[in-house]
Amino acid sequence: MLRLIQSNDLNTLANRYAETAFAEVRDVLQADVVIIQSVGTGQWLKLKTAEILGISANMNCQLPAQFIWQLYQSELQLAHQTPIEANTLLFRLMELLPRFDHPVIQHYLALGQQQDLRCYQLASRISQVFERYLLYRPDWITAFETGKNPLAQIRHGDWQQRLWQRLIEADPLLRTRHRAYLHQRLLNHLDAQGLSKHSPNRISLFGLPSLAPMHLETFRSLSEHCQVDLYFMNPSEAYWGDLVTERYALSQRLTSPDLGNPELDDLYFLGNPLLASFGRQGQEFHELLTASHNLVSEEVFLPRHRGNRLSVLQDDIICAYAADESPSADLPELTQDSSLEFHSCHSRLREMEVLLDRIYWAMRHRQLDPSDVLVMAPDIQTYVPVIQAVFTHELPFGIADQNQQQNSEILRSFIALLSLTTSRLTASELSQYLDIGAIARRFSLDQEASDRIKQWIQALGIRWEQDGEAKHARWNLPAEHSSTWQFGIDKLLMGLMTDADTVFKDILPYPIGLEDLDTLESFLALSTAIVETRDTLDTAKTPGAWSEALNIVVKRFFEAFGQEHLALDQLFSLIETFASQSEEAGLTRAVDIDFVLSWFSDQLNRPNPAMRFISGGITFSTLTPMRSIPFKMICLIGMNDGEFPRQEPKHPFNLMTELPQRLGDRSQRDDDRYLFLEALLSAREQLFISYCGRGIRDNEVKPPSVLVSEVLDYCQATTGELPIFDHPLQPFSKRYFTETRFHSFQTQWRPPTSHHKLWQSPLGQVQAALPPPESCATLELSRFYGHTARYFYEGRLGITFDQVANPLEDAEPFALDPLTRYQVVDDAIKAVASGMEQNDWLKRINSMGLAPKSINWQRQISTIYDDAQTLFTAIAPYYQHDRSRRSRQIKLDHFALQTSFSQLSDHHNLIFRAGNLTPKHLVKPWLDHLLLAARGESIETLGFGLHQSQQVTGKFSPLPQQEAKALLQRYIDGYLSGTSTLLVLPFDTAVELLTLQEKMSDIRDLSHALDQKWSKPERWREAMDPYWQRLIPAPSQIIETLHKEAQHLVQPILDHWEAR
Repeated sequence: MLRLIQSNDLNTLANRYAETAFAEVRDVLQADVVIIQSVGTGQWLKLKTAEILGISANMNCQLPAQFIWQLYQSELQLAHQTPIEANTLLFRLMELLPRFDHPVIQHYLALGQQQDLRCYQLASRISQVFERYLLYRPDWITAFETGKNPLAQIRHGDWQQRLWQRLIEADPLLRTRHRAYLHQRLLNHLDAQGLSKHSPNRISLFGLPSLAPMHLETFRSLSEHCQVDLYFMNPSEAYWGDLVTERYALSQRLTSPDLGNPELDDLYFLGNPLLASFGRQGQEFHELLTASHNLVSEEVFLPRHRGNRLSVLQDDIICAYAADESPSADLPELTQDSSLEFHSCHSRLREMEVLLDRIYWAMRHRQLDPSDVLVMAPDIQTYVPVIQAVFTHELPFGIADQNQQQNSEILRSFIALLSLTTSRLTASELSQYLDIGAIARRFSLDQEASDRIKQWIQALGIRWEQDGEAKHARWNLPAEHSSTWQFGIDKLLMGLMTDADTVFKDILPYPIGLEDLDTLESFLALSTAIVETRDTLDTAKTPGAWSEALNIVVKRFFEAFGQEHLALDQLFSLIETFASQSEEAGLTRAVDIDFVLSWFSDQLNRPNPAMRFISGGITFSTLTPMRSIPFKMICLIGMNDGEFPRQEPKHPFNLMTELPQRLGDRSQRDDDRYLFLEALLSAREQLFISYCGRGIRDNEVKPPSVLVSEVLDYCQATTGELPIFDHPLQPFSKRYFTETRFHSFQTQWRPPTSHHKLWQSPLGQVQAALPPPESCATLELSRFYGHTARYFYEGRLGITFDQVANPLEDAEPFALDPLTRYQVVDDAIKAVASGMEQNDWLKRINSMGLAPKSINWQRQISTIYDDAQTLFTAIAPYYQHDRSRRSRQIKLDHFALQTSFSQLSDHHNLIFRAGNLTPKHLVKPWLDHLLLAARGESIETLGFGLHQSQQVTGKFSPLPQQEAKALLQRYIDGYLSGTSTLLVLPFDTAVELLTLQEKMSDIRDLSHALDQKWSKPERWREAMDPYWQRLIPAPSQIIETLHKEAQHLVQPILDHWEAR
């Protein structure tokens, strides 16, 4: 018996299923078979059954195709046979297509390079088409095999029949193993012998919105021998089998020969326009169901209250009311009704930020839990990064339907390893392997060792490729050894053998200690493994040889721990499947890595069916059939025009689209419309719909999905126009904190109540528990004053705000950046001072990897060397060759301060640098100068520098001893105070304040000028500093404190420096 239980409420259907299961008398060891559309539906039904009955056990939830194949195996004695699916046909086609003598196929395969990849892509498309034929056009397959061709008159129809026949010729058993044949055989078997005694007594089909006609025919036949219960979620209690859209009715009237006949108006039932527009798939499935002769139908429809706009919309669909037939309802004001909301945003990120605020609002006003919220998108993969960025550390959530690669770093890195053949072996790419836990364990690398290797890569100037020969062979570039991995490794090995700072055989040693020997060994092992793996993958192999090679790759690179063993088992299983299916298909020819990489990528890019749909928090998922399980709050995101309903690309080989559609055929567009209808009906308290309604660059208005527009039009015709919340571009817009229709729970964006309120950051009130230091060097003191915030939080509290490390460079330098230029000029000054010839110095620079790949390099290097000579000529009268360092120290009020000098004579202290002499760079010389003067040494400090190839000079004149002691004590007191509580002194801003003070005296003008500087962070470095950003909203917030400290600590440097 085929029993159809219909309801507009999935909870009601679950109750009826639980009642039936509880009332049935059956063997407790026999599983209750439930056919479901998705794993999430089965998970929800088990939880619901347990909630109703107190227990849910021995429920065998299966997908329709999975159950029917098991039925073939049990009823037709095919225990060891596997289904013929697209993946199975793919390997057979890979073997057959290169030998298939049809001009269309051969012309495509002959185009361009990467023939194995082209063959794979073609075989993949054709196998998908044949699989679709087996399910929806089994009569075509039967006709192909009997020599008939129903597609002979259609383009591509001739070669498809011939290709299928060639597949049968290559494997005659295929004729009796595909679904079309087995389906007919099963029907004949059931008619003749019935079900075996081990078959279930009852089969439940729960919540399926559609079934392939072949599958439905199978369940109809089963209903003759056992009870088949079909729990169907019917969106309307009215009969809507002949419901049509207004557009369809109008087109039929216009094409009718009786155009003026008024009786034509009675031929079409218009009813609810949303039900007619969105429900075509359900209409066809319901028509197929009710065609069964042994059907027994039960209806359990529940009315919806009409207390808000969402419930009115749902009730109109359930009752199939037309817009002008919708009963009036006493609805609350729009400002009090949040049951149905539409939100327009600028980007996916803004969608998530708005969604988070609306969920917080619902939790506060509707007492919802995160588990009461379901969020669905046309493709959740595109939202995963922004979901994680916005919801992490805010609310618990789970993301279903992610592909398998996204859930496993082992699987991602495996695909990356297979892509090595096209890789430039860049520094950033290879350093990422250091962060993969399974790879780090395999090569005995802990976090400290990985960080050390990254430091080496950056310091050694490693950019890309194995060596110069590989550059030439793979990329047709000059075989230059610099910037390669071998270039850096040679320097490390040379540094291990000698600590001399001299070039030997064009190699400048990079000094490392014996304590880094294990790290170096692991680094060499990893780099060698990567290079050897790339060479191995470059060679074409038979599938069997590929299986062996890939197993070696997995074992060589990964050492799993805990749950990671599942990913490794999956890889080994996938490699075994690749080999077995290739062998079964007779694919024994050599294939290249392009095909292998594409096949494994496609397999691992599929969603993981075992992933939990309901995870205990907010559920994010892709819009798929029967995902619209009842939730108190359902959110549809990404409802953009052109993206939903999703467009199914027309496949030129799928000839089903060239002939009239049959009842039961699937369409992506109709599927999505029905999914949208299910979502509308499944929201219990609130339905949230968002889309990208404005351009992020030009702010131009963009329309929503046509489905959203239809809902808006219907609501306007029934309950009045619904507003679309048009959100600002940024989350810190004042509209969120001033307009009542917008509300943000993100308090970090709330503007300060007063712009003139003094700085009161909580971070600024933190105190260090460590005892104050009793001594330090002037170098340490200068670091403190150079960045008081960084010194306090890092040095005293152990807190760092630098979240992003300097990225590794992948491209060879083609120009000198400012820091590298400084290093080169500084090395040039040392070379000139030591008497090194220019050619020898140039070899040294090349061996350091600092020489840019530029045709202007020779001119640049000559200019740099000339600048170094010019500077050294200026300092030559004061420079002392081979002068040993001199140390000085002083004790003031129980605090010891010490320093050392490299160019200290009886009359002067010489300082010079390869850059400009800015106030920040003068802090250390100034403190050294004060220390000497406080000791009674009447010595002047001479300073020399370079700025844009121009010489910069100046000096600090001798100071009286008591004045120097007082000034030095001032800096020591500031240091001791700043090591226990934060000293608010952004140094460059303080210097700017003192400079502007010469032009303006009003403190408000100073504040405004400094705020203007900070408003352009790309031009003012301290405005981008992660420490000052967190501590100071704007200089005007600390203007009084800043002015006081600048006068006290910075002004003396400016006053005593005599620039020349």
